[in-house]
Amino acid sequence: VLPADGEGRNAVHAAQKGWDVTAVDYSDSGKEKALKLASEKGVEINYDLSDLAEYD
Repeated sequence: VLPADGEGRNAVHAAQKGWDVTAVDYSDSGKEKALKLASEKGVEINYDLSDLAEYD
């Protein structure tokens, strides 16, 4: 789990290293950009839209 990952650069890097990644952030536009970056780099990430103060 990568908290406050914004546009997903850390999540994509971790996925390229073979990690099973879940990024968490509160930004719709960040999620969109992160998933696009992951697709461009040929990796898969999970992205949860959530307020970290309430994330389980």
